[in-house]
Amino acid sequence: MRELRFKRYVMHCVGGIWTRGTLKNLLLAMPYVLHRFIPPFHVLSYLLQHGVPNEFFPDGLLPNGKVQYDAGMSGGCSWKPFEITPEEYEELVLDLLTDPESQFEVLDAPAEVQTYMQWVEWKLNHLK
Repeated sequence: MRELRFKRYVMHCVGGIWTRGTLKNLLLAMPYVLHRFIPPFHVLSYLLQHGVPNEFFPDGLLPNGKVQYDAGMSGGCSWKPFEITPEEYEELVLDLLTDPESQFEVLDAPAEVQTYMQWVEWKLNHLK
């Protein structure tokens, strides 16, 4: 896996510590993103390119050109937007599914589910 540079936040994307790590490290540093389920390729790709909008940054883009995932009091991350390849996604999935210390599963979604927030909403309704 390629090495990435991203900023980890303790809460509300304030301050933060620059970190280097893999795609797996970045995603695990984002609270709730990989909570048991692995998003499909197109959703994860969208998240990494656009971040997650919030009340302060409605398009997810920060003033410095980075994108962010802010989980409020649970922390978050910011990073330079990037694309992953299907091969990188498959490597990530294999790594997560074979990790003996975790229990992940891929949860695919219908084609109309494109963004991370749409996937979260669909997941919550689907798992009822």
